[in-house]
Amino acid sequence: MTTEKQKRANRLNATKSTGPRTGPGRTRAAANARKHGLTTPPPWDDITRYYRIIRNDPQAMPDPATSDEVARAALFLAECEAQRARCIDTENSHLVRMYERAGDGAYLTIKDIVNKMKDEEWHIDALKFAYERILDPDMKTGIRVLIQGHPDRTTALRYRLKTLRRYRREAEARRRKALARWLAVSAAVSGALAAV
Repeated sequence: MTTEKQKRANRLNATKSTGPRTGPGRTRAAANARKHGLTTPPPWDDITRYYRIIRNDPQAMPDPATSDEVARAALFLAECEAQRARCIDTENSHLVRMYERAGDGAYLTIKDIVNKMKDEEWHIDALKFAYERILDPDMKTGIRVLIQGHPDRTTALRYRLKTLRRYRREAEARRRKALARWLAVSAAVSGALAAV
């Protein structure tokens, strides 16, 4: 049984963990799920392609309003397959970016860094190079802030990979459920046809 003292403590703790309170903080937090686009439905063309493969009919068109149980199960499985494929593609392209990024710093010369800084507005290697050689503390602080906020930072890349892997695992779990449903519906239809 929860005591009154525990209830008050719970309410007090709940007021401390309500998320961002300022307007800019709420705006930034509201955009968290849209950074990579993996929470949006997959493109209809991809769903149609997987639907045709599942139904084994090159002319089949998915209909979200259908009452046919087999067609609905096939559509759900096609959506899950398309989402899983998109998650895997996004994760793989991010891994390639991490690999390329890890190889960049290994053999860069000063001339390469200067050229990269010209080509890309704030290349992280150029910022690190400048940070190591600048003596002015105010300028050094500004460059450190730019390095910490840079999207190519190793920590940021690893954190993003962790997020992408979580979305892939969720898509794979959803796909397993859709596949089990598809197999159950297909078996029920096959059993009904065999009985006739």
